[in-house]
Amino acid sequence: MKTFAILLVAGKSTRFENNVSKQVFLLKGKPVFSYPLLALAKSKVIDEIIVVSDGENEVKILDFINENKLNNVHLCLGGATRQLSVEEGLKCINADPDDIVLIHDGARPLLDEEVIERTVEAANSAGAVTTFLPMEDTVAFSDFEEHIAGFADRTNLVKIQTPQAFKYAVISEAHKLATDTQATDDCSLVMRTLMQVKLVPGSKKLAKLTTIEDVNYLETFIK
Repeated sequence: MKTFAILLVAGKSTRFENNVSKQVFLLKGKPVFSYPLLALAKSKVIDEIIVVSDGENEVKILDFINENKLNNVHLCLGGATRQLSVEEGLKCINADPDDIVLIHDGARPLLDEEVIERTVEAANSAGAVTTFLPMEDTVAFSDFEEHIAGFADRTNLVKIQTPQAFKYAVISEAHKLATDTQATDDCSLVMRTLMQVKLVPGSKKLAKLTTIEDVNYLETFIK
């Protein structure tokens, strides 16, 4: 049995106010995509990595792969949406039904071995898992973002992260069934079409780089 990783580096960075896309933005002197890519490449439980890129950053990513001699890493071009990019990544792997596919957003740079291992281990038994954090803040409903319209009970609320991992048969079938759906992540796609998704503890370090204000927060975790 093998474990594949799909690293998504094809986002549009529409909220990242900088002259370069967030995937290649230098975080402590290294491009953002390099952090999760190297973590996956060093992992003892990952056999093969597919980096899904857009055309704009393809050459930079390919140069990095070659310079670091990452022999188990392959590059493919993504689609117009996240869902289509994952589908392109799935086309680039030759997997058996019970093989594991771990999917991670390249905009969450601080991925570590511990999170990778527990996500893959849980997927082997559950078939579909996602990392998460408990909701710590008070959550309110807004009245067109002007007034508080009410408060939500946060007891059963969680924040979903990546990595997410699935048996190949599960994630490939979910994408085949969801041709009219545009999901923002793969666990929601699997839940809409096939089965429940198990929760696995994530990490505050897995915060997503969305706006330029997130840079300082992420850099506090980098030694």
